[in-house]
Amino acid sequence: MAATLSAVIVLLMFLTPKEQRPNFKTAVLIVSPYVAGLGIYGAFRAAAVGVNLPSAVYADASIIDWSSLGISVAGQYFRYAVVPYPLYIYHLIPLHFHDRVPPTLSFLAGVSVITATSWVLRRRFPEVLLWLAVFGVSLMPVLYFRGISGGVFFAERYLYIPSIAIVVLTGFSLARLNSARAAIITCSLAGLFSLLTVQRNRDWRNEDSLYKRTLQFQPEAANIWTSLAEIYLRREDNAQAQQDFKLALQHVEDPRFAQNPYESYRIYLGLGTAAARQSMPVEASAYLQKALEFYPQGDGAYAQLGGVLLTWGSDYKGAMSLLEKAIQLSAVNELARDYMGVALLNQGQYEQAIKYFQEALQINPDLASAKEHLRLALQAKDR
Repeated sequence: MAATLSAVIVLLMFLTPKEQRPNFKTAVLIVSPYVAGLGIYGAFRAAAVGVNLPSAVYADASIIDWSSLGISVAGQYFRYAVVPYPLYIYHLIPLHFHDRVPPTLSFLAGVSVITATSWVLRRRFPEVLLWLAVFGVSLMPVLYFRGISGGVFFAERYLYIPSIAIVVLTGFSLARLNSARAAIITCSLAGLFSLLTVQRNRDWRNEDSLYKRTLQFQPEAANIWTSLAEIYLRREDNAQAQQDFKLALQHVEDPRFAQNPYESYRIYLGLGTAAARQSMPVEASAYLQKALEFYPQGDGAYAQLGGVLLTWGSDYKGAMSLLEKAIQLSAVNELARDYMGVALLNQGQYEQAIKYFQEALQINPDLASAKEHLRLALQAKDR
């Protein structure tokens, strides 16, 4: 978004009184360093990620859907810039126009009224229209929705730079009041936002509170349900994790929102892991196979599937083939290496088993299972 700085500087020149405004040559000299910086950045970016990037949005939408989405999102950004409440980390907006007709029309009406009023009063309050233009220009990069992954078209963090324009505009408005009124309003706003900040900080105490707060306002957020379930999975609360993964599965199939196939992979991987931990190998295998349908490069699913074959099927050959695939796909999958070590240990190949257990512990020194398996392998080798 900082790439819009050159355009913002041009707009700021128009805020300068006419008699002090730079001529064309001076204006070009002022803007040139910023344009040059933008060009250098653009060259490096093109070299790193290319120019013709594929769409990050996995959904079909018409021109009406995309254009009306721009109106809806821009209106919501303006609303949050003025009244930033409630705040939560994951906002979902339906992609297709027919799923959000009322809010889109209301935002269109609001933006139209504000723009028209600013235009009518432009001679009396010239700074209003220009700072609204600064707000709009600095927001433009995040209105390229095809480049935003996961279907999350609105994010509070994108307001960091555009909100500066609203803060400055608020300052101009306060400057037109007498000092007593301006002081009262300023102190009231500062006090209100201070309280809201303290309240918001409580949401960030831990992952649980952050995700649960988000789900209070956005229960359709499959990504957040998945992340919350993964927390329970790490705590070995497999039943609760399974419940939340199933809720995520319900919402990931919601046709109103653009979905990333990788999200379905995360959900089925989690369901397979929870089922395996609860000694349900058939269900676990089915979930993990489903996960790989959505993301064939999923090293986690290969590792878990290999573990299922190893634990319940004693199919060492099949398990090792899957585990080898997981290891090839990821240099940091400690679980796959631990399982591979177990398969080798059970076949009496102690030296090789020790090597894999040590690799697992290099990746994750706190992996308790690898520590225990390494101890057993060393004892077996020394017999």
